Amino acid sequence: MKEKHEVTIQKKWKSALNKWKQIGIYYMVISLMRFSLLRGEYLGAKVGNETEHRMYGLKCYRFCGWYMFLLNIAVSGLVVQLLYKNETYSYPGILIFAFATYAFYSFIMAVVNVVRYRKLVNPIFSAAKMLSLASAMVSMLALQTAMLTEFSGIEQEIFARNMNFITGSAVCLLIFGMAVWMIYRANREMKKL
Repeated sequence: MKEKHEVTIQKKWKSALNKWKQIGIYYMVISLMRFSLLRGEYLGAKVGNETEHRMYGLKCYRFCGWYMFLLNIAVSGLVVQLLYKNETYSYPGILIFAFATYAFYSFIMAVVNVVRYRKLVNPIFSAAKMLSLASAMVSMLALQTAMLTEFSGIEQEIFARNMNFITGSAVCLLIFGMAVWMIYRANREMKKL
């Protein structure tokens, strides 16, 4: 009996480590993207004339689009673990409401900022806003998962799994679409210069 209990504990630890590895990869890709955008803004300021500055910004925007594919792989890994291994998020007590406030605020601000910076006046700012939108969508997925875990019972497990599948797939497809759009748009704008 003791060996069976130890095996169960080992499986739970292994499962938790896999989940945290995926989350770590996700945040590592986001950090790498933010660092490259910050570096791009810093180095872009040193470029000579306005045309070269814009070209450099568009290259950073396109590079961020390629990074979005990497981000999509990390998010897809999180969604797969969520669906097939049923690894959900849970927040104790009132913390779930604080997370909900954060998730909704970040999502609303991300949408507002993407609309505000859609003109590509500064491509690096536009890329940062697209990254914020992708991050906010993942936060909304995590919120949905936590709320379904917290407020639904065992009998609603199929509903929760279906909702997580639909939302997770939508988030992955939207991030993929954002990546394709960023690369296409940067290439189109670079040809105009």
